[in-house]
Amino acid sequence: MMKETRKISKKLHFIAVLFLLAALHAMAQDTVCYSYDAAGNRVRREIILNRQNAPQQPGASLYYSDQLTADYRIKIHPSASDGMVRVEVLSTGSSNEGAVTAYNLSGAKVQECKVEHGNAYVNLGDSPKGVYVLHIEINGKSTDWKVIKK
Repeated sequence: MMKETRKISKKLHFIAVLFLLAALHAMAQDTVCYSYDAAGNRVRREIILNRQNAPQQPGASLYYSDQLTADYRIKIHPSASDGMVRVEVLSTGSSNEGAVTAYNLSGAKVQECKVEHGNAYVNLGDSPKGVYVLHIEINGKSTDWKVIKK
């Protein structure tokens, strides 16, 4: 009877530790969410910027990526500490001209910037908390990302 009680106690302790680690892991990073339609196509992406979860180390960088075409890959580097979002365009071709436009949910343009040398910087630091849509267009191909500033 005593051995059986110890086994149950060890199992419960192990499960509690797993839940604690999962909760700590979930709180330690920004979040990206994807939504799909009935056919399995990705229809929505959103990044949630949590100021308290900003990387503490100066060189730490978290990014999300998207394959725009076979030639273009986009990396989005959010910085919750100052509201800056860097869009990096990696291309196998010679040209990576384009623009990044941020809109609020009312459809008003908040900021527009050109992609220069493979990077565009969108500053949402002075914008109020809320939901923004980043429209990224490179050589006629586009993708949209939803960014939530908390």
